[in-house]
Amino acid sequence: MFFNKVLSIESELKRLETECYYPIKLVEHEHNGKRTVAKEPAVSSLIFFRSTVPQAEAIQKELEGRVILYRYRSSRKPAVISDEEMRVFKLVTSAQHSDMDYLDAEAINFKKGQRVRVTGGIFEGAEGYIQRIHGNKRLVVAIEGIVAVATSYIPSCFLQKIEP
Repeated sequence: MFFNKVLSIESELKRLETECYYPIKLVEHEHNGKRTVAKEPAVSSLIFFRSTVPQAEAIQKELEGRVILYRYRSSRKPAVISDEEMRVFKLVTSAQHSDMDYLDAEAINFKKGQRVRVTGGIFEGAEGYIQRIHGNKRLVVAIEGIVAVATSYIPSCFLQKIEP
């Protein structure tokens, strides 16, 4: 968690030669009748970075007061995200589609959703769960316990069920 300072934290991580990622959204602004589109963090206090657990704790110590690592509730160890979870999350969030909703991952009930793989369109290759959100069926991709993103409607012809 990075207290709404994602861009400065990104610079610090790059200075430390640490690979990082944060989802962005395109936001339209109007000023004096002129419309512009700007990139902004989709989740203002969230940035992911690749490291070992000791490196993550060292980064937190170096950036003390500006960085808090997500930790597992049970063990208090820093949350570890698999490469596959991150690949799918990046695939979906990098599309910068306007109908994306970012949600608290714990607010999603995955037990009721059907696990699927997207076989076509801009989200091809993404895997997640079908979940009804605001009355519509959506594909939900989550980094468990941290954040989830719900895509816009995906036609059924682009969905393949994944058997447990």
